[in-house]
Amino acid sequence: MSSTKELKNYRRQVYCHPDRFIQRWTDAVMTENRDSPDRDYMGIDHLNQHFSPLGLPTPFIDQNNLPENTSLPESSVEIRSKYEDFCRLTDRDIENWGPEEIQSVVVSLVMAYQRADVLDNLPAGHDLGHYWRDIINAVRIYDSVKDQAASRADLLAGIIGGLFHDTGLALTERYQDGKRAIAHAETSALKFWDLSAGIIPDSLRQIITYGISAHTHVLKDKNVPSGFTVKPYWDELWEDPEGKLYGLAWRLPRMTDRLDCNGASFVFRNIVSKEDPKNESGIDYSGQSDHPLSKIYPQILKPILRPTEEIDRDGGFTALEHPRNFAKSNDGTTPYSHDDYRYSGYQRLMAQRVYETNSILDVESDSALVVTQELKRDTYKDFVTLARKVMCLTPNDSKYAEVFIRLEKHWQTVVDSNDDYVRRWAAIIPQMEKLYNSWMESVADSRQSSELKSLISLALEKLNP
Repeated sequence: MSSTKELKNYRRQVYCHPDRFIQRWTDAVMTENRDSPDRDYMGIDHLNQHFSPLGLPTPFIDQNNLPENTSLPESSVEIRSKYEDFCRLTDRDIENWGPEEIQSVVVSLVMAYQRADVLDNLPAGHDLGHYWRDIINAVRIYDSVKDQAASRADLLAGIIGGLFHDTGLALTERYQDGKRAIAHAETSALKFWDLSAGIIPDSLRQIITYGISAHTHVLKDKNVPSGFTVKPYWDELWEDPEGKLYGLAWRLPRMTDRLDCNGASFVFRNIVSKEDPKNESGIDYSGQSDHPLSKIYPQILKPILRPTEEIDRDGGFTALEHPRNFAKSNDGTTPYSHDDYRYSGYQRLMAQRVYETNSILDVESDSALVVTQELKRDTYKDFVTLARKVMCLTPNDSKYAEVFIRLEKHWQTVVDSNDDYVRRWAAIIPQMEKLYNSWMESVADSRQSSELKSLISLALEKLNP
């Protein structure tokens, strides 16, 4: 090829033909050379085809093929107007969708993901436990905001996007996102487009694809080796003349995800996701900061909260520091929570999860407790038993064996280094179990008032294997 432009056009012709794109792209993802530029070129071209009709700007800038003449970007007013028009058209496609139709569509999508072996291949921390809790969280958010939505399509795109926002992790690694324009969110969006064909209208699929892609809420530009810059996704939230909200398609997947990034379940999710051996060279992306996992490993199982200067000096996060940071981010002053005041029902859901986190952080250990080898073994056994429950694993399920082998090794190193760590875990684990069970009970108690109660019942059944 004589130029980058010709190469890009060739890739577009070869890989973005509708009949062959998904399989070729999936093959590229699953090969050992996952960081080939073709991976980004294929995915970006396909996503842009879906973003453009919505009137939303693409976040992908090809630094190897910048246009000679750049026009001024569209104003926020122009983007909003185009998106509203697209939503009105999509509303017509789903005007007959009531609660029964919505639940039927979601069940059909879940079955499509199961047939494709996506759900059974999700990694530790983004496992089936997280997935089924996402369904519960998305439904509860739907019930709390449905009367505030300006567009049925915008609302349902946000809810359905919330159900499937992390499913691309069956194909790609969460902690390699910084190296790829098509990271785990975009991979999830592409897989959704593939598996939702014939189940929901294409117009709604396009909105959902954007919402899933935008769910990670990255706050800064990302430059990747393939030559792309990925800018933060356009993600405004605005009101129509009647005070109803637009922008739920990309806000609700984030809100769904945030609920399971707080509370007792997150303590376990945070640990087991880092203990996956394939993530060892990865980076945890948190807001404006990057955290190499190699610095997190020595700290991840310590049940302590350190002074800021010590964290800055030693790096990484302990088992309690990352949950504390997430809890603090929900105070309405951060980019993640500054619009939460618009959804009073969601604020109540989040308050329950933040209360769980703070209840764990406030646990005091018994300094007089005698630490023995038996106590160490029992404490680890209790930790793993509860972790497996949170991960939706049956007693005989051998999935994630490598994760638990690595976890046990790190656990032994940590508890042998300081008896106070054993005492603290011995006090924290019963509290986490109590809080997690309490959350499950609150979900069961509230399901009868939900429009989509059968989805909550399905998820609760799966979370109690």
